Amino acid sequence: MRSRWSALLAAAVLVGCGGGADGEAADPAAEARGSWAGSTGSNRSIAGLVLADGSYAVFYSSPGYPTVLGGAVLGSGTASGGALASAGALHLNLEGLGVLAASVTGTIVPRETFAGTILSTGIPPVTFSSTYDAGFAQPARLATIVGRYTGLLGSASGKLAAAWTVDTSGQFSLSTSGCTATGQLLPRADGNVFDAAIVFGAAPCPLAGQSVRGLAVLRGADGRFFLAAPNGSRSDAALLSGTRS
Repeated sequence: MRSRWSALLAAAVLVGCGGGADGEAADPAAEARGSWAGSTGSNRSIAGLVLADGSYAVFYSSPGYPTVLGGAVLGSGTASGGALASAGALHLNLEGLGVLAASVTGTIVPRETFAGTILSTGIPPVTFSSTYDAGFAQPARLATIVGRYTGLLGSASGKLAAAWTVDTSGQFSLSTSGCTATGQLLPRADGNVFDAAIVFGAAPCPLAGQSVRGLAVLRGADGRFFLAAPNGSRSDAALLSGTRS
C-alpha cells in the first residue's frame, strides 16, 4: 500500500505547481515561502501557505467565525522584490458561490508579513494581512502530525463535518456522512509542510472516485490542520480544516 501512495506522491503536482525535492526555487518566490496567519478586511481569519516554488494556498473562514472554513484560493505565482503575483488561481468558495476564477497580488516581507488582494469573478476584491508562523522553519516530521482530527471537509458540493486520522507512517483515513477516503502524507524538504495524495470512495462522497493531490500543514501557532488538494482538472478540490480531537 505504501509503495502505491509513494508513487502517487512522486508524480504529484503541488497545488498546481510541482515542488522540487531539494526545495530550490525557479524564481525569487523562495523568499516568499512560509506559513501565515491573519485576517481579511471583512472579518474573516485566514491561513496562508506559500512554498519555494511559488505554489500557495490561502484558506479563509466564515465572517466572524474564525474556525469555520469558508473557502480557499489555490494557485502558483512568481515573486520579485517582495511582490507576489498570480493569475489563473482556483477559488473554491464554500458559502454558495462554488468554483470561481481568481488572481492574487501581494507583498511579502520574508519571515515577517504577507498582505495582498484576492480578485475573483463576480464578487468584490478581498484584502488580507497576515504574519509569519515561525513553526514553518522547523523540519517536517510525521510524528508532529500524527493523530485524530475533527473539522470540516469542503468541496464544490459544499462542506461536511468530517473526522480523519494520520498514523505514524503517514497513512491518512477520512470518514464523513457515508463517505470514506484514504491516502498518505509525506514530509517535504522545503518547510514544515506535507505532500498529500488522497483517493475518495464512491458516491455519496464529494469528489467520488477521484484522486486529489496537494499539501497539508499543521500550523504551529494554534495547532490547526489545513489541507488543500485539487483534482487533476482543477475543477474542484478537497479542503480540510480542523483540530486534534
